[in-house]
Amino acid sequence: DNDPSARQLCQMTLQIGLPTFSPDSQQIAFIASVLSDQGYVGGDIFSVSTAGHVDQQARNLTPELDHTVTWCAWQPQGILYGARKIDHTLLGWLDPQTGTVRQIMASIESIGGGGMQRVSLAADGQTFALHMTGFNLPGDLFVGSLDNDDLRQVTHLFPDITQWPTPHAESIEWQSPDGTQVQGFLYYPDGYTPDKQYPLFVNVHGGPSASYTPLYGLGGWAWHHLLRARNCFVLLPNPRGSWGRGRKFQEANVGDLGGGDWQDINAGVDHLIARGLVDSDRVAIGGWSYGGYMTAWAVTQTTRFRCAVAGAAITNNESN
Repeated sequence: DNDPSARQLCQMTLQIGLPTFSPDSQQIAFIASVLSDQGYVGGDIFSVSTAGHVDQQARNLTPELDHTVTWCAWQPQGILYGARKIDHTLLGWLDPQTGTVRQIMASIESIGGGGMQRVSLAADGQTFALHMTGFNLPGDLFVGSLDNDDLRQVTHLFPDITQWPTPHAESIEWQSPDGTQVQGFLYYPDGYTPDKQYPLFVNVHGGPSASYTPLYGLGGWAWHHLLRARNCFVLLPNPRGSWGRGRKFQEANVGDLGGGDWQDINAGVDHLIARGLVDSDRVAIGGWSYGGYMTAWAVTQTTRFRCAVAGAAITNNESN
């Protein structure tokens, strides 16, 4: 407030993150949506003029985008961005004048550690480096070019992983009762054999403005590795409120925590039972933060869960 050179460029009802100047310093682009955790940014790309004023309206450059931008950097060629689209990582270019999007690469693996899909550009403006990990890919550095989707692994930081059990995981989709399409990742029990039903653990992610992505090792979600090793299925759902399906889906549970998002999660359990994979008498749920909140909420909505583990949960909205 005491800096006479500081002035407000616009007002936003949404939260914003990762501002980036245009090469001529005449505009600023940023990501905006309803964000739930500091450091976790996802939404649409907006821009404002640096010559603007407090009444200036930010311009949404990606109003029809069907995926969630989690990182961006303005370059001479346009705005380079990383995103999540359903179960994939995307890297693409955005033309800030026309809104045209061009995909550079897509991969089911996670880059940047599973949060923001961030890359690092070399001085030539074409070569980039990224950290990539997946269900069966330990985190290593890769180098690629913005001209094509070829990636070259340049580090091999982990020992031979073939000596360890290989987890089996897959991306699945199902419908919520209102017709909403929902995606999640399913870990199979280490000792899985067909034509047998297994216990299920539903692990709800925090946020809710975030999403599960393929990661190797424990990461922040150790439970699913522990429980698949104990012969359980583990479902990692990305209900409404999650990244991956555009800003409308991300904001669909605003003012409705425990409404449509709970129906999405519960429908995922129904889906696995209907497939004959899960023993309906041996189902548990757990989660951290928003996942803890949904766990606490779940046991007030159904008696299907034999066990519930709520971590860092909001359990009293009045006191929180």
